[in-house]
Amino acid sequence: MNRRTEKTVITVETFQRTTVRWRQKLKIAWCERCAAETVMLAPNEAAALLQTTAREIFRLTEAGEIHSLETKTGALLVCRGSLETENKKH
Repeated sequence: MNRRTEKTVITVETFQRTTVRWRQKLKIAWCERCAAETVMLAPNEAAALLQTTAREIFRLTEAGEIHSLETKTGALLVCRGSLETENKKH
């Protein structure tokens, strides 16, 4: 008896969209490294856009991979423009 087997390949694709709701006014500031005005985000907002953690955002800013500035009160703000180029790397 001659048995014949067939092979079926199933491909599953997923798509994920992240939405950040702005509860406060947008923070616009001058980014020295971009040499432009840009939207500045809190680390947790930046983490949501890159789908990572706030700790990773701090690591990326310390490594100089994304742009940031520190406010007078010591809060860290992250340049959204630099996040877009970082997101393209991954």
